[in-house]
Amino acid sequence: MSDYVDGELGPAERKRLERHVRFCDRCYTVLGNLRQTLGRLRTLQASDPPGSVDADALVERIGRGWREQR
Repeated sequence: MSDYVDGELGPAERKRLERHVRFCDRCYTVLGNLRQTLGRLRTLQASDPPGSVDADALVERIGRGWREQR
């Protein structure tokens, strides 16, 4: 899934995954969650100076964001 989101799959692999995700609810959810997580990470990276967030704080902020969205 991450290769797909990063644009690293070839055309045949990409089409195969897209076809599968249309019919597999579980993979559809995984792909959506991955996209949201990556989007949130990009937001955090853009808002914080380099090196200013430790791993524990980052995990807590992501978890809080997920809980608030639900």
